[in-house]
Amino acid sequence: MVSVAQRQSTGLWLQGLGVRNPSLTPLFKPFSKKYSRIIWHFGTITKKKGGSHGNKPHHGSSQTKSHLRKIQVPGNEVKTYRAIVRKNGKYESKTFDTRAAAEDWLAVKRSELVRGVYVSTKKAEVMTLSEALDRYETEFAQHNRGYDVEKVRIRKLKNDPISKFTLAQLSANDEINKYRVRRLQEGAKPNTIRLEMFVISAVFRSAIQAWKVKGIDNPVNGSVLPKKSDHRRRRASDEEIAAVLKYSESPDLPALVKLALETGMRRGEISKLAWDRIDLKTRTATLTHTKNGKQRIVALTDNAVGILRDLPRRPDGKVFSITDPHSVSTAWGKAVARARAAYEKECQEKGLPADPAFMVDLHFHDLRHEATTRLFEEFGLNPMEVSSITGHETLAILKQYTHLDPTRLSKKTAKT
Repeated sequence: MVSVAQRQSTGLWLQGLGVRNPSLTPLFKPFSKKYSRIIWHFGTITKKKGGSHGNKPHHGSSQTKSHLRKIQVPGNEVKTYRAIVRKNGKYESKTFDTRAAAEDWLAVKRSELVRGVYVSTKKAEVMTLSEALDRYETEFAQHNRGYDVEKVRIRKLKNDPISKFTLAQLSANDEINKYRVRRLQEGAKPNTIRLEMFVISAVFRSAIQAWKVKGIDNPVNGSVLPKKSDHRRRRASDEEIAAVLKYSESPDLPALVKLALETGMRRGEISKLAWDRIDLKTRTATLTHTKNGKQRIVALTDNAVGILRDLPRRPDGKVFSITDPHSVSTAWGKAVARARAAYEKECQEKGLPADPAFMVDLHFHDLRHEATTRLFEEFGLNPMEVSSITGHETLAILKQYTHLDPTRLSKKTAKT
């Protein structure tokens, strides 16, 4: 509280009015609708000579001060309170619905000032998640492996209501948990939500470590992440592959699908193939854009060599015109949808029930599962040989992509 001596020597001013107020009494009288705002001052007040705004400190002053401002628009009964702390010409402010909450915040800040541990959170209270995502993408994400995938999650987050919150709000409140619950209710898959939350976590790490944003914690740390989904065991049947090829309207997709089935390449690897990395004589393709960043040399099957030989050479040296992995998924998704619609129409015309699983929940990445399994079943390769082609680094991951047909195994174990 400001002492009588301080009041008499420095004075208190109604900001915007320029009227000296040597007594505290008027500060707590009912608000007059004649004025748009009134300001309460607490702490050390310095008077600037020659001006009516005596609450502003001289530049370079080492003094600190804090005050509380009540704001009310004429004709509007809703009042808000803005608490402000100033130190060395810099300030931090926060708005509250009640005066009590504002004074509590000021009390904490004053205590921090006295103990010498005050840290301004102004930057965190101004920067929104959307703005932080933009900066993170420019400074970090664009240089990460897998940026083609991550940028889609960044766009998703920027279009989500959570992007409007400031970093301080996300750090202090329960918005991350609310986001997780809402996304689950919207039908998003658990792993999709996990990956989106990982992007938010990366943004906060960048803000804290690289941008030196003070007074916040990473809200994803310690939060409840959705449980991982069970590993997919979906295999694409020959009939489904034929239907995708038949109903594809992309000139590149048929060759992409066939090559993926022969090599087990990921969509990002196969879409970035270049002719100068392919040697049809030695039957190898060298991949530089891999998930783990390690170069991989893929042995090509007879069918893979034939597929590549039949492709026309492009002037830019790329094997395919589709170089964005998400464009591959888009073309695949459209072909699958058209194939399913045609199948249902055919079943209806013939009066037959449609198989609910045919062409349903079929992803381009399922071709990697199918290719891995075929390398075991059709070529009889051992795990080390298969992993050298597919790039799986551990036996556990390789097993997740291998779905051997039990009927084939039973024939192998049958007594002749």
